Amino acid sequence: MLNEQQIRDIIADVNTNLDWATQDKNVTFAELGLDSLDRFDVLLGIQEATGVEVPDDDVESLSSIAAIEAYFADK
Repeated sequence: MLNEQQIRDIIADVNTNLDWATQDKNVTFAELGLDSLDRFDVLLGIQEATGVEVPDDDVESLSSIAAIEAYFADK
């Protein structure tokens, strides 16, 4: 449902301090300096874009662009 570029665009809207177009999709958000509020905002943006609510149990696993892409591949 979400492709890599859409995920990068949502993240870039939340955190403009990095050039998200050049970041490896497997690097975790924590490694890139996103705090918990940034990650929450990313999740909200993704939920709005997809119309899919992410269960609390799954939130921690969505820690990179690759993880988000894989999670929503089946949604």
